[in-house]
Amino acid sequence: MKKLMGIFVLALFTTFVMAATPEYTPSSSQLAWAASADTDTTEQAGKSLDEIVEEEGWKLKKPFTGSDWDWNWNWDEKGEKGGKGGKTGFFRGGAGGWDVFILPLKIEDLNQQLLTNIGVGDLDEQMFLTGGGGWGFVGRGVRIGGMGAGGYVKTVARPYQIQKQVTLSVGFGGFTIDKVFHPFNRSEVSLGLMIGGGSASLDLVQWSGAIDWQDILDGYSIDSVTTRHDFHDYQTKLSTEFFTLMPSIGFRYNIFRWFAVGGGVGYFYTHMNSTDWEMEKKPVTGMPKLDFCNVIYRVNFYFGG
Repeated sequence: MKKLMGIFVLALFTTFVMAATPEYTPSSSQLAWAASADTDTTEQAGKSLDEIVEEEGWKLKKPFTGSDWDWNWNWDEKGEKGGKGGKTGFFRGGAGGWDVFILPLKIEDLNQQLLTNIGVGDLDEQMFLTGGGGWGFVGRGVRIGGMGAGGYVKTVARPYQIQKQVTLSVGFGGFTIDKVFHPFNRSEVSLGLMIGGGSASLDLVQWSGAIDWQDILDGYSIDSVTTRHDFHDYQTKLSTEFFTLMPSIGFRYNIFRWFAVGGGVGYFYTHMNSTDWEMEKKPVTGMPKLDFCNVIYRVNFYFGG
C-alpha cells in the first residue's frame, strides 16, 4: 500500500512541474533571422571559397605578424608599405655623419689692404668648411640635433727676402631643428634651422728663414723702438666671435639601409662688429669690414637607421 502511495505522489509531482513550465515560442524576428541564415547558407553552398572570402572582405584584413608594434621603424627593401603614405627606405630613428660646406666670402676690402701694405696676394673668396653633426626624431616628422664645421683660406708671398703668410679661419656650431617630408621612397626633403655661434681668426706670419733660438732671444732683448736689429720673424693672431642663424632646405637619398647622401642650400647669417676684434684679449681698432653673411652650400654623408 505504501509503495502504491509513493508512486502516486511521484506521478502527481511530475505532472505539476510540467504544467508549471511555460512552453517556449520563438519571436517573429528570431524566426526571420533563422530563415535568412538558412537562405544565406543555401546560397553560399554553391559558391567557391575564394568568392566567399572576396565578398566578406577578408583579403583586406592584414594578419598580425608578431612585429606590428614597430612597423614605423622597419626597412622594406621590396617597397611594401612600411610607414605613413607607403614611403620606405629612409632614416627613421637617428643618424650622424660628415658635412662639407662651401661659403662665398666678402673680403674685397681685406684683400686690398693686404696687397697694398704687405705685398700679399688675395685670399680665396670661397671657403670650404668640413665638420659633422647628428640628430634624432622626436615625432611627427620633427628631429633635433646639432652640427658644426670649420675651414680656412690662406695666401703666401715672398715679395723680397721675407716670407709672409696670411690665414683667415671661420668656425661655427649650434643646435638644429628640422621638419622632414618623404615624397619618394628612400628619400627625404627637410626644412631646417641652426641656431648657434662661431668665431673667426686672422693669422699673420712672417719669417726670414730657419729660426734659431738665439735669434728669438735677440728679438726680445730690444728695449728701444730705435734699436737696430736683424730679427724679422713675427706672428700675430686676431680673433672675434659672432652669433649665427642658418635656415636651410635639403634633400637626402638613402643608397643603403644605413648610408645616405644629401645636399642642401641655406643662408649663413652672422652678427659681428668690426670693433669686436681682439689680439691676445686686447681690442684692435681700424679693422677692415669682414661680412660672412651669405648663401652657403652643403653636401653631407650620413650613417644611421
